[in-house]
Amino acid sequence: MIFQRQLIIFRYVYWRCMYINLINFILVAGTCVLQAYGVIQMVPTALGCSIILWIISWIFSWIGGVLIIVYGVEQSPVLTDSLDEVFWRLIYASNIDPRATRILTIVEEYVSYIFSRCKNCRKTQMNHF
Repeated sequence: MIFQRQLIIFRYVYWRCMYINLINFILVAGTCVLQAYGVIQMVPTALGCSIILWIISWIFSWIGGVLIIVYGVEQSPVLTDSLDEVFWRLIYASNIDPRATRILTIVEEYVSYIFSRCKNCRKTQMNHF
C-alpha cells in the first residue's frame, strides 16, 4: 500500500502545458467571433475588446510555448529527470510490488516492439539507396 502511492506515474506533468494552449484556442475562437461581430455590425467596442483579447491570447501563446519547451520536449531535463525517477522507483519496487512488475513488463514490451520496428525501417530504407 505504501509503494502504490509512490508509484503513481504523473502523466499530467507532460500534459499540463497543453491545458494553457487549449484555453488559448478557446480564447482565440471567442475573439474571432467577437471580431467578426464587431466588423459586420460596425461595433467599435467589440473591436476594442477583441484587440485586448488578442493581446491576452498572445501572452497565453508565449506562456504555453515556453512550458512545452521546458516540459514537453523529449530531451527536456525536467521531463527526463521525472521519468528517470519514476522508472528507478518502479525497478526498486518490482521485487515487492506486482503492479510495478506489471508496469515494467508492459513498458519493456512496448519499447522492444518500437525498437524492432525501427530496425526494420532502417533496413528497408538502406535497401532503397
